[in-house]
Amino acid sequence: MEEVVFKSGDDFIRIAAEFETDASLASFGDARVSVWVKSADFEAKNDLWVLGEAFGAFCQALVGLEVSRKGEAKLISASPGELELSIKAISAVGAMVVGGVCGYPVYRPHGSIVHRMEFGFEFDPSQLVGAVATPWVRRHAV
Repeated sequence: MEEVVFKSGDDFIRIAAEFETDASLASFGDARVSVWVKSADFEAKNDLWVLGEAFGAFCQALVGLEVSRKGEAKLISASPGELELSIKAISAVGAMVVGGVCGYPVYRPHGSIVHRMEFGFEFDPSQLVGAVATPWVRRHAV
């Protein structure tokens, strides 16, 4: 599965996506996204759904960010709190940061406990070139 990866030292985020192609399902066109993030020795993994329209907007914004080195690309999960991802320019010279929240409820016999990680790190903006060359980004950035 193709991934978009941003990294800096030991910190990284890996984002992979598969798309629902069965037109008979309510989730047709939506993306099943796998995220693995490590930031400052904290680590989280999650599989979640992103609505197709939101995923397309993220891909378009990511391409725009690579071209202009200005702005922000956001990816928000369909279920609140599972993923809130932001990739944005933080200076006039195009310095980039990725940050957000990744979480999910863990069900226990007497209820659930939400596990979540807030993360963020700067990365070399040249990594945007590889990110926008990822086939699923190119396909959905139209």
